[in-house]
Amino acid sequence: MKKKKILLWGYIGRKNFGDDLLFEIALKNLEHLENKEIFVLLPKEIEANYLSKINSELNIIKYNKSIAIFEFLKYHKVYYIGGGVFFDYKKNIGLVNFFKRRFSNFLRFNISRYFGTEFAGVGLGIGPYYSKKTKSISANILKNFSLIGVRDAESLKYAKEFRLKNVFLANDLSLLLHKDLLKLKKTAIKIDNKILICPRTYPHKKDFEKHLDILKELTVYLQKKLYNVEWIFLQEENELLIKELEGLKIKTRVWNPDEMKLSDFMSHFASASLVFTSRMHAVYISNMLKTKTVAIDVHPKLVHSSKLFYRNPIIVNPLSELKIYKEAMRSDNQYDNEEFIKDYKKVDEVNFKIIKWLNVK
Repeated sequence: MKKKKILLWGYIGRKNFGDDLLFEIALKNLEHLENKEIFVLLPKEIEANYLSKINSELNIIKYNKSIAIFEFLKYHKVYYIGGGVFFDYKKNIGLVNFFKRRFSNFLRFNISRYFGTEFAGVGLGIGPYYSKKTKSISANILKNFSLIGVRDAESLKYAKEFRLKNVFLANDLSLLLHKDLLKLKKTAIKIDNKILICPRTYPHKKDFEKHLDILKELTVYLQKKLYNVEWIFLQEENELLIKELEGLKIKTRVWNPDEMKLSDFMSHFASASLVFTSRMHAVYISNMLKTKTVAIDVHPKLVHSSKLFYRNPIIVNPLSELKIYKEAMRSDNQYDNEEFIKDYKKVDEVNFKIIKWLNVK
């Protein structure tokens, strides 16, 4: 019998904690699929040997500058594993570039679908866009999908605007870790004075980078108060930032899948008493571990994810001054996961649809 070829697509192999987490969940969805071959496509310059350690049967295909036009024709299913893969911050693109991208995407997606390749994705982030042309490019790709699970209301708004079919608001697949994290929480020892700072650089809006400077000030202030503060990064960050933190004698930790497991990394969130973060997956992980979390609103997904765990979440504007961060520390936001449980069930339901789709010949 001919093997079913499944291509996993997303921000794979880049040593990004959130996307590595989604990758492992996607592999779990494929565990019971018989007679299969699993593939990922990576740029030639990306070294991702750790992926083969996660799954020794994984086929890693390297490409040079861009994916071959008819690459998707080789696969029975192309499974988008989640994350913010459909967005464009450009305010304008030239007409020639626009038509070139539209035509190449027509060959990649529409022709592949015509000859039998199926596309689906769950936990997808759609947007933001600042140009009608870039929105049109994404819309025409997504119209080839048989099933789409979007992770937030903003993405759903774009999906409706694009008039996509079989769209479900199902949040991020990391919610499926809920039960595993409850077990981790039971074994973790809370350290009362441990505070994690989990930020990200934000080149898309340069003024939002202010939150990094204020977090440095906050760290120095907390260290003087004898707090145990650590900056924890979900992916490799700007070298200048890391060196600056080292100069300030601030402890840092960076997700490195070559050296650590997901559970080991998440245990640091379990033992903390407070987390400041501008990363969506840090909001989910720390809150599922019931660690008090302050979200820094660099993107609507930070607000959306925080509202799942608190009726009145503590949200800090990235342009805020130090005193707002200090006030956020003292704020008492009452944990209420009623909305989270609803979303967890939705994610589970849509993930089941994906598993069903993967199993259909």
